[in-house]
Amino acid sequence: WNVEFTDAWGERLAQAADTWTPARSGEPAWLATRILRELAAPDAASSLALEGLVCALIGEISRTRADERHRPVWVLRARDRLHAEYRDPPSVAELARDAGVHRSHFSRAFRRYVGCTVAEFVRRRRVEWAAEQLRARGYSLAELSLIAGFGDQAHFTRAFKRVTGLTPGEYRAAVR
Repeated sequence: WNVEFTDAWGERLAQAADTWTPARSGEPAWLATRILRELAAPDAASSLALEGLVCALIGEISRTRADERHRPVWVLRARDRLHAEYRDPPSVAELARDAGVHRSHFSRAFRRYVGCTVAEFVRRRRVEWAAEQLRARGYSLAELSLIAGFGDQAHFTRAFKRVTGLTPGEYRAAVR
């Protein structure tokens, strides 16, 4: 899907364009998933809901928090490592050791600058990967849950629904 803006919205976006930053969390992806869900089941309020969701999405990608200028480089390295190694993630102790800080300081800083705990980040990344696979491949849900790193299909389904608002089966049906 594409989002098209009127001239008035285009001017507002141009004013915020210099503040756009890479996503700090999975929030933009989940807002996009909510937009997809709204498009899949339109009703009388869909127009209003879609406008609100698109505004939230734009706000999320255009917002720069003041404290991000002081974000430690090790937080970005840890986030990137977790993004890449989500199937078998390093422990908080290992990440803190690599960063040269205490575990509790690492956990607080990660949550402050990334917007979620390490466990939440890994879980969201696993769900994000699984959503990509549901769009592209023919894995069964049981296979997908194990490959993504969940203990079983029930755990996968609960985590997927908590993040996206849909069960994996509902998501697969909506994107096909």
